[in-house]
Amino acid sequence: MLVMSQDQDSLVALEATGFWSVYMETIDYYSMADGDSFSQDCEYWLQMVLGDLIKVLTRNMKYEPDDEELIAAEAIWEDIKLNRTDFQQQLAFQENTNIKPFQLKTATKEEEEEGDVVESWTLRRSSAGTLDHLAEHFGDNLLPLLLPIVTASLASTTDWFDRESAILALGAVIPGCPGLEQHTLEVVKILLPQLHSVEAQHPLLISICCWTLSRFARPVVNISSESGEVGRDLYGQMHKSLLLQMHSKHPKVLEAACSALATCIQDLPTPFLLQILDSTIEVILQGTGTFTGKNLILLYDLIVTLCEAINASEVPHLLRDAKYLNSILMPLLDKLFNTKRFDEVLFLNLVQSLSVIVLSFGEMILPFTEKIFQFCNQVLYMQLQMKDQGMKMKYDDKCIVVILGLMTGVIDALGSNFPHQLVTMEFLGILCGWLSDDSSDVKQAAFSFVGSLLRACPQHVEHIASKVIECGLACLDIKDPNDLDEVSSANNACWCISQIVVTFPRSLHGEMCLRCVQLAEPFLQRSSGYPRILLENACVLIGCIGMFHAQTLAPYLDQFFWGWAVALGSLCDSLEKERAFFGMVRMLQLRREVGLTFFVQVANAVASWHKINSIELKEILRELLQEFVQRGVTLEKIPHATRQKLFHTNFLAS
Repeated sequence: MLVMSQDQDSLVALEATGFWSVYMETIDYYSMADGDSFSQDCEYWLQMVLGDLIKVLTRNMKYEPDDEELIAAEAIWEDIKLNRTDFQQQLAFQENTNIKPFQLKTATKEEEEEGDVVESWTLRRSSAGTLDHLAEHFGDNLLPLLLPIVTASLASTTDWFDRESAILALGAVIPGCPGLEQHTLEVVKILLPQLHSVEAQHPLLISICCWTLSRFARPVVNISSESGEVGRDLYGQMHKSLLLQMHSKHPKVLEAACSALATCIQDLPTPFLLQILDSTIEVILQGTGTFTGKNLILLYDLIVTLCEAINASEVPHLLRDAKYLNSILMPLLDKLFNTKRFDEVLFLNLVQSLSVIVLSFGEMILPFTEKIFQFCNQVLYMQLQMKDQGMKMKYDDKCIVVILGLMTGVIDALGSNFPHQLVTMEFLGILCGWLSDDSSDVKQAAFSFVGSLLRACPQHVEHIASKVIECGLACLDIKDPNDLDEVSSANNACWCISQIVVTFPRSLHGEMCLRCVQLAEPFLQRSSGYPRILLENACVLIGCIGMFHAQTLAPYLDQFFWGWAVALGSLCDSLEKERAFFGMVRMLQLRREVGLTFFVQVANAVASWHKINSIELKEILRELLQEFVQRGVTLEKIPHATRQKLFHTNFLAS
């Protein structure tokens, strides 16, 4: 296979290169499946050829003169140097919102069928992916074999192909080789000079430098954080170099710079965010007016990443300033209201990005809310007309999803200040139709909208509460547990019903209460394979129903209590957890014998709290546990750690 990985026929070499990743997966599988002897034999033979394999892979990672990507990039570069045209306009548009300048992993068959693969899987990419897999498998033991090859290639002053492949190798192995982080400063010193002249270096060399810098972003930030002002200057130089590439005319460079900046920004500490914020927004503002197609989508992604990073920082309200409103939000709203709908993918990405961005501006979006909702309603009614008229080719449920997402984002941003008159009874009627739509994505978006509307103006939801619960119950009745879309719809429905129960307890009658528990109970079993978030929401739903309809559920409490109590103990401290516990104690007050039978589970659930904010709940739980002790439960059955915590927190008397 090592010989075949060097075959002159690139297709043969490509297939042979893919063998090594499968080989390592086989080693990992048998090492975990009591096949140590076979696994050790395979490991031995891999180590025997490791040095030669690394040499082959690094050679294969070099661009060949007939590489289609190289030819296309150089053709654009030549025309840019001749100032013939702006090749951003000619860049082929492709539907992908997570485009990276280099993809290490192979695409799945499903992704290929859906058309989500942006670039073909070449020998170069396969070799880099295999090197990445080797780094994960061998860790720092790979470095003594790889670094001499990389160092020699970086020393090349005439052949940019050698330098490019060496830089690619560094970026490929850094996640799997933490020992490489100690060389971060040397790597940065090699990469930054390549970026200081926008058009002097080959665009593919600049692109891979951007990508590799983004892979080293975390070590750079760590080093910078430990070095005070001097350290922030180091990161500032790296960020400034990436921003410089945003002025390039080459689409490949723009693509790489956008992706690298987004990767760097997402985990930045607050002092670094403050340092780079204004310069980044200035470049973003310029790009909003000049970028097109795929690179405009990447720019939207960069803006979203910046907003999310600030929202998660120590200064979450930083963007609520007229300066940033005019620089970020206003240009995007102008694009929204003036975008030509035939550019469907661009439109969908813009709307989806805005649904996140508006959250950063809070109440500052109030003057634009009416116009946004009018625009959204026009698009939604247009989609409904196309669906009613049987225009399946033009109807797009993804459009409904992102528009509902934007409306939800606006409501969340404004909260109680949302102008409730913007949601009409006619719209609510249409919304009920989406809650039972054939598309799982549409149902998810509709339930999310109802949840946000419930917080901002509950009077609207009261009119449709029964219909929402009815549709929610239909979603909870999952037909195929392996259908992730169906599971996601059930999760949103579960959460939405619990919020309605708390706000309008009378919207749920006896039979519906029992039906909810019957449908939610299977989600509580960890062995069921359902996502943890669905387990948590199902647990909260049962608790919310018990909080207001304890008499209805209490007769059936012993049928679901064990799994529910275990799930309660897995919840993080929150208002929802408090509500669920209120439901538990109110049902146990009616069925104390259930608490005695499952005392261990009750004790574990109570001990899972770090801090209970509700004094009332804390007192009720203490009284209930002490009553069970007085009635003769055996404390020795409780795990020692649980018992100690309950004594320490005074839930049990010592």
